[in-house]
Amino acid sequence: IAVDRHFADFIEDQFDFHVYCLRKMTLRSYVRTLRMEDHVKDSRYFVRGAKALVRLFLRLADQPLEEQLKNKLSVEDAELQHLTAAERKKALAKKRKAEAKGEQDKAEGGKKSEKDASSSTATSKSKSEEESKKEKGNRPARTEGWMEVDPDGTELLRGYDNYLEEAAKYARELEKWAPNDPESHRLAFEVAIRKRKYLLMLRALNRGLALNRDDEHVFIMLVRMLDVLDHDESLRELPANIKEILMSFRESLRTQATGSSASYTCAIDYALSVAANPACTPRRQFSVAEAVLLICRASGTSDGGNESKSNKNLLESRSKAFKLLTVWSADKFDISLKSCEYILSQSIELGLSDDEVKQFKACCLAKFPRADYFKA
Repeated sequence: IAVDRHFADFIEDQFDFHVYCLRKMTLRSYVRTLRMEDHVKDSRYFVRGAKALVRLFLRLADQPLEEQLKNKLSVEDAELQHLTAAERKKALAKKRKAEAKGEQDKAEGGKKSEKDASSSTATSKSKSEEESKKEKGNRPARTEGWMEVDPDGTELLRGYDNYLEEAAKYARELEKWAPNDPESHRLAFEVAIRKRKYLLMLRALNRGLALNRDDEHVFIMLVRMLDVLDHDESLRELPANIKEILMSFRESLRTQATGSSASYTCAIDYALSVAANPACTPRRQFSVAEAVLLICRASGTSDGGNESKSNKNLLESRSKAFKLLTVWSADKFDISLKSCEYILSQSIELGLSDDEVKQFKACCLAKFPRADYFKA
């Protein structure tokens, strides 16, 4: 959010520079500024910040902030249980000290703002001083010390009404300023699938396929798109022309994937058949598992549930997908550390239980015994 504010200030400052260049007739600098304005947001710093914001708002849309804070507290309490009495006492004292410091900083920030308000009303400043401040480019005052008052950003995040709309806003920025980055279209797809915007999903998938058809994330998007087109009931309510476009796309994808439009019954079967192929690479095996787990989580299927026939099939597919993450054959034991770290970082999105996370960590530690990432 601070990165977005920085670029907003950056763009706002350019208006002052327009006037300065026209007044001083520094035309070469003015032309350079105009050219820079066309690409100010395709900076890697803005793109990196926008990606992080989309992921943040998507996670908040999937899991409310208050629930995440409760989970964080429960995790901290569980960690304290594994400490010795002396270590627990030391950790609690450190926690109380940090909380006291936060309260003190918050109180000092409030007193400082009250003092500034009273001094501004009590003292009248001369006109020349005000004009000089305007020329220096004074901006609307922000709360001083907001990083100290709200270091985790919880109060800032509570100020947003619709996290999904915020994610959509920054996803549009990424599609505009980083169109050649596959992750831009993957994040746009994640936003669209939650909002049930089918044409936007189709656009993001087509752009991903155009960039790199063999990319693992594009494969996951393709499988999830097929699943939505196969099972989403709200497709019936769409206008006839949009439904025709989506159905023709589905049949073309099925034909490209299998050579026949009737070769498989659903997207999960297609994904698992790809993993069963002897030519399947370890990265594609993980991608199949991720795609199936995401579909099962979206269907409300976790490690357990009711005993309906459809739910039994989903549970069976889910167990097969999780097996792909933990059972590695000898010829496929070249799975990279980066792939394992990515799957573990996505454990919440994939709906993995605590026992499944521990099991996956054990498999990763067997492969990478020196990796501290799996020991926490």
